[in-house]
Amino acid sequence: MWLLLVLSVVAQADAHQVDQAEAYFRSAQDYAEAEEPVAGLEMARRAVELEPDNPDYLEAQGNLAGWLGQGQLAIESFERALELSPQRTWLLLSLGLQKAWAGQLDQGADLVRQFLETHPERIDAMLHLVDFEIWRGNYAGALRVLDDYRELAGEDRAYLGKRARILAWLGRRDAAMEILDALLAEEPDNPDLHYSRTLALRDTRPEPALESLAVVEREVPGASDTIDLARSTRLPLRSRVFLELDAFRDSDSIRTRSATLGASHHFSPLTRVDGALQRRRWEADPGSGLEPEDGSDSIDNTRYRLGLGHRLGPDGSVELHLGQNDIERVDRSWFYGVGARWRVSDEFALGLAHDKDLFAISPRTVFNRLERRATRADLDWRPGLSHHVNLTASYQGISDDNSRRALAAAYRYDWIRSQNWNVDLSAAGGWVSFQDNPNTGYYAPSRYRFAGVGFLAYWKISDDDGIGLNYGIGLQKDETFGSAKVFHDVTVDAVFGIFRDWMLRLSAGYSDRQNQAGGFDARVGSIRLERRF
Repeated sequence: MWLLLVLSVVAQADAHQVDQAEAYFRSAQDYAEAEEPVAGLEMARRAVELEPDNPDYLEAQGNLAGWLGQGQLAIESFERALELSPQRTWLLLSLGLQKAWAGQLDQGADLVRQFLETHPERIDAMLHLVDFEIWRGNYAGALRVLDDYRELAGEDRAYLGKRARILAWLGRRDAAMEILDALLAEEPDNPDLHYSRTLALRDTRPEPALESLAVVEREVPGASDTIDLARSTRLPLRSRVFLELDAFRDSDSIRTRSATLGASHHFSPLTRVDGALQRRRWEADPGSGLEPEDGSDSIDNTRYRLGLGHRLGPDGSVELHLGQNDIERVDRSWFYGVGARWRVSDEFALGLAHDKDLFAISPRTVFNRLERRATRADLDWRPGLSHHVNLTASYQGISDDNSRRALAAAYRYDWIRSQNWNVDLSAAGGWVSFQDNPNTGYYAPSRYRFAGVGFLAYWKISDDDGIGLNYGIGLQKDETFGSAKVFHDVTVDAVFGIFRDWMLRLSAGYSDRQNQAGGFDARVGSIRLERRF
């Protein structure tokens, strides 16, 4: 009798708790409809406290928490609701959005893709996925999603705006501006369009890019995207000073150490002047044939350099520099250089340069003041959104009556673009030929060839900091090799403060590829500290 009474009381209490939880849940819905999310979230919390395994209550709590910007609570609520009720596939979108907005871009993008597998008609989810791919730097992937959107919605304003943004990030200025000019004619103060216009123009037309940036800063002041756009756009136009230290050695006992102090200043977005003072010491073992001919084992060279850069309209630029080498125990010599670059289209760019300088390969070539006059032409080609090709041809006339000709080709493919990692695959090959081998302190093969493959991995620690690893492996051969030999190239770069006032870069590298002094097992390291103003 007493047991039945106790069970009855417990059952009534449970029923009351269920009724109370349902009342809280309905109140939460009412507050949400009245656009009072704070009170609504409190009611949803109380419902979940009474029935923590009710997916309806958890979903309501997640929706209201997301409304109020409480991302972690929203994520926990949606994850638990999906665990209890996996058939609620619509929550994959809500969870994916909250994950991405909380900085978990890879998980957010994957969840939205899962949602689209069961809800392929949801074009709003497609646009969110496009944004997440853009944030990850996966621009080719973003365009593929946008093409799916076009199949359902056509080329509406949302499609055109997103496409222009992606093309701008990809450096396809002309294609992006064709869309943006038409859209801005209808909405001249739209900050999203001016954001894309800033991206499209900042590398080649900085003045109108800054005008669009001003619109974004006026319309959306203080937003994180606005701040990031301003930092990255103004960075190349900032004046700076730097100090760089580096060291090198190879198996032929060549050793160098140098210190460089430099600065640059922009008179305008179109014109830059720069200068540098460098002190470099060259060393080689006595008897190596690479040491100075006066019997010493080292020689110092001090360089003074002044340069000027100027943009010629939207597609051209020129670079000039002039300087002097002050060679210890020898003499002084002038050096100069001139270069021009022309952006032919979104896919092609051409460069041409000519310079005169020391043929600084070893202590002996520096001591003998060997000079070279070099002419170089290169072509950059973007055959696809993820493909990059560079072709280079050069000729050098050397003051010991020798000459050097070279051809090189390089290919790079944007393979992985995620929140924390970029990985590119690469291939390269080249040919070098000297007219003679005068034995005056440098390696002068009549026919040197190499070909290899590799990868470049970049770890995005943050927007301001990252570490890159570049590795290559291949085969090399010259006329003295009985057969081709394997080579390895490895470089590690760590950069801290990419967009900040202070930037530190640490670099280290190794190569057992034949170099111009003839040695293998080359090791190099450098440190650069830069202050921007």
